[in-house]
Formats: sequence, structure tokens, C-alpha cells
Amino acid sequence: MATTCLKCGSQSWDNAFVCCSRCEDCVVHRYCLDVIPNTLDEIVTWYCEDCQEDLTPSTKEAHGSGSMNIRDTNSTDTEDHMGAFVIINKKRGTYDGVVAHISNKACSKVCEKARSLENFLHFEKHPKSDVWPKSFQNSLPSDESIALYFLPADRSGEEVFENLVDYMIGDEIALKATIEDAELLVFSSTELPLSYWRFQGKYYLWGVFRGKRAA
Repeated sequence: MATTCLKCGSQSWDNAFVCCSRCEDCVVHRYCLDVIPNTLDEIVTWYCEDCQEDLTPSTKEAHGSGSMNIRDTNSTDTEDHMGAFVIINKKRGTYDGVVAHISNKACSKVCEKARSLENFLHFEKHPKSDVWPKSFQNSLPSDESIALYFLPADRSGEEVFENLVDYMIGDEIALKATIEDAELLVFSSTELPLSYWRFQGKYYLWGVFRGKRAA
């Protein structure tokens, strides 16, 4: 493995090196990345220029500075959904400009359900432990479990979205919405393994569908 940063050319501060996730031969300092990680121990996915050229366009997009399996939005079978979160049992509970990205690992049934989402998604907030799927009690969720990734639509909505994420993390809250015969459950990214906590250096939300529970 090389011991010289590809960006600054320095061999010092080798404890801050990030190794190319593909060839493992090239390194760059964390503080030389286009998006600087928040901490020295944050897991970062980075590719050197040679490996970037070998990656397909969809793979490059998914692994920008944190891995996220977002379905190609240029494909004809799906599209991103932009709308608002309305938390009906929370004061000042409307969060505009939220985009739902369908995971590229989602099945056709999930894609169909995602296309039926309304512009205003009405949620109830619950203690996370009350709605945590039983399947996650036996096997913790991973990127394979995710149906939808939720992110702010643009920079103007980042602060409001981050406030919602921080609230859900701090109070261990989950969101639940009824979508026809199913429930959409939304959790913070900190419920995933550490390597999936951040996308482009920031926490996010993710969702899963499950069958509607009996009242």
C-alpha cells in the first residue's frame, strides 16, 4: 500500500489515511477529501481516480462519500418521491422537502408501494421499541433491509431535516404511516451498522414496509 497522500503529496499523519476501497493501493488524508468526515474513526468509502474510471456511473453515484444503495433515477421503472412528513402527534410536526429514494435492492412490490406514496405522508411518532420489526430482533438490519432512503430535497431544507433526524435519534423515536394495506416504518440511520450511519457525512432516515397490524 502507498504511504503518500494522492491529494497533498505528504507522508505525514498516516493515522489519518483513507485507503482506496477497491484497489487498497492508494491513500488520501481524511482532511484532503472533498467531503471531510466528522471524526477520525468514521468509516469512509473512497476510490482513487483509476478505480473511479472502472466503476459504472450508478456505482460512482452510490459510493460518493458514504455508501447508499439508491436505485438509478434515470431508469423507467421508478422515480424518486418528493413530499413532506407530517407528524400528527407532534407539535410543529410538518417537515417539507423530503425526498424518498428507492433502494436498488428493493423488490418490485416495494417499488410499486413506493410509487403510491402521497405528497404529504402522515406519520405517528412512537418509541422505537414499540414498532421495531420482530425480524430485526433476531437479525439486526443492514442495507439489505432498506426499502427507502429519506434525504432533504435540497440545501435549503437540510437544517429542518437534520432537526427531525436529531430529534428521532435523541428521543429514540420511530415514525409509522399507514399506506393502504401496509405500514411504512421510518428509523434513523444510527439504527444500522456503524458503516451505514452517514451519507456524505450526515445522518439520514430510512424506511421499511410491513403488513398492516391488527388494531
